[in-house]
Formats: sequence, C-alpha cells, structure tokens
Amino acid sequence: MNGSKALIRQWRLLRRLADAPTGYTVKEIQQETGVSIETVRRDLQDLTDAGFWVREAMGYRGVKRWRVEEMHKDLSPMLERYQQWAEK
Repeated sequence: MNGSKALIRQWRLLRRLADAPTGYTVKEIQQETGVSIETVRRDLQDLTDAGFWVREAMGYRGVKRWRVEEMHKDLSPMLERYQQWAEK
C-alpha cells in the first residue's frame, strides 16, 4: 500500500511541475503536499531516475526551482515509461 501512495504522490508532483512554467522550490512542494523535505527530495530523485525530464534550475534571485523541461511537458509518453519503471 505504501508503494502505491508514493507512486500517486510522485505522479501528482510530476503533473504539478509540468503545469508550472517557473517550477517550484522544494519548500513550496513540501508545503503543498504536507510531506517532509526528505520525501520531496526522494520523490524528485525517483522521477529523475525513472527518466523524466525533471530538472532543478536557478530561478529569480538565485532561487533553485524544480520543473519539467519545456519540450517534455507532454506527459502521455512519460506515463508509460514511469509505469514500466515502477513495476521493476
């Protein structure tokens, strides 16, 4: 059950990042989701490891923000890849 909760949370995070042109800071994600900073960082790493184009970039005033690369915002092909990765 815990694994499915993580997958759902990560998929929601991926969708949120794809819909945000400027991305989110780790703290903003943590505040929105209510999980720990460590969980947010682990989820971001899992998405990156699964091959999603989730990247940390320097934003306004040097603030690091996570986002999905613009050319990879169509999540349909990513969903299939993520499901394959999650089944391993």
